[in-house]
Amino acid sequence: MSVLESSDPVPPPASGRPTASDLVFLGFLACVLIAVAAMGTLSFREGLKTEDGKAHAQALLKWMADFKERRGQADFEPAACALLPSGEGKPRPWAPCAAALFASGGPLAGVRNAFSGHALGLVERCIPGDLKSPGQFMVEKISASPPGSAVAQIIGPIGPEESLDKPLTLKLTVCDKGGYPIKVGEADF
Repeated sequence: MSVLESSDPVPPPASGRPTASDLVFLGFLACVLIAVAAMGTLSFREGLKTEDGKAHAQALLKWMADFKERRGQADFEPAACALLPSGEGKPRPWAPCAAALFASGGPLAGVRNAFSGHALGLVERCIPGDLKSPGQFMVEKISASPPGSAVAQIIGPIGPEESLDKPLTLKLTVCDKGGYPIKVGEADF
């Protein structure tokens, strides 16, 4: 049997026009490209919101580092965060200081949560899947471990009654879109 006498069907000569299956494939390809572009744009916008939250947290850390020396002065603002000289009055708790950070005159006055648009605040911990976590700040206290301990530092939540009568080392974390923690940094305050 010669090549010309083959039983395989011979395709029709190409006319230069796309076939119906070509058009279906091109339509599907266009839909996929549009979907990828939309997802990329959405991911970029959500990433900008996370970066906005991190920038606010870094501003708070910078404020804490810049003003840690002035906390002992009588005119320190916000007064709820001032460091009292030892032996003078009742120690100031953390809760009023935390509220003063976001109140009028505080370092984060008027700053909004990048994800929700509501007032920015503090959470005890970032909870994945919790709709209230994204964009919020989590503040933890860093304490030195006893000498000889296998762990150099103990990091734990700062309670509302934590005394501000001595300088503290604080770790600041921001919650991302999914509620997962992103460490921003540490500051002595």
